Amino acid sequence: MKVSHNYMFRSLVVLVALLFLSITRIWAEQSQSEQTIKTFFNDIITIKVNKMTIKSGIFCSSIGLPYRMISVNDGAYNIRISLDGTTIYFFNQKGWSSSETDIVEGKGHADAISETNAFTFAIPLLNYLGFPTQKDDYKIVFCDNAYKTTSSVEDLWGASWLISKDLYSNGTRCRGRYLTVIISAASGKIVSFIHKPVIHPQNTMNVQVTYASAQQAALAWLTAAPYFTGKSPTINTSNTQGEVVIAQKEGSSQENTLCEDAISTYYCWEVNFDFIENEKSNPGKIWVNVETGEVIGDY
Repeated sequence: MKVSHNYMFRSLVVLVALLFLSITRIWAEQSQSEQTIKTFFNDIITIKVNKMTIKSGIFCSSIGLPYRMISVNDGAYNIRISLDGTTIYFFNQKGWSSSETDIVEGKGHADAISETNAFTFAIPLLNYLGFPTQKDDYKIVFCDNAYKTTSSVEDLWGASWLISKDLYSNGTRCRGRYLTVIISAASGKIVSFIHKPVIHPQNTMNVQVTYASAQQAALAWLTAAPYFTGKSPTINTSNTQGEVVIAQKEGSSQENTLCEDAISTYYCWEVNFDFIENEKSNPGKIWVNVETGEVIGDY
């Protein structure tokens, strides 16, 4: 069967047009990403962007939504940004502790900026991200897990303030969705943040499974789970009412360059349990789909 030259020509034109549109879209996304990043660095970090390098591939796991990874100024800063280039999910300054060696010399925790001042330094970022700027809305913790010479010395090197906020959807807690901002306790500069936005559930708040039934399903799952073999898992019955949360399905966030399996979330009963490990009691949580009774994950 012969194929007409007109058909082949039209097919070629369509192919070229689709290729052109695809390239145009990629260029537009890249241009938008560059503009978003430059604005962020100029307005929030107050650093000039000299170079940006986009890592090939699309990623999902650490955020739960598709994003691209971009290195700024030869790897001095790292960014994770939405595919449309409008939303920055993650920022960090590489080796920020070492960059402050001079200003922390001879200083200890008593010389750290205050909790209130740390939050004040975070306000421009919170405004940029569209979050409230009332200090009481956040959990703020002083951290010093780093040390320059030895862990026995209480220095200011690597010390920081962690400002965090759990996220909710229509009043329902979203497990694993949050904002965390890290502020240097020495300089007050923003050295890192991660924003894991709410991912709306794939089911509804149509509760078909009672909390008692969810507890039974959780115990059955624990009894059969290989990890808990010999660890005497028991359901914690101190909470008789239970709490419905939005939780992610276990195993739905594996990293891959094709982003084949982004995170899925569901309305779930949160069931507390305890298990024995290293000769001590440890707490855990299991999430049970409120519509189907399926255990979708644990923590």
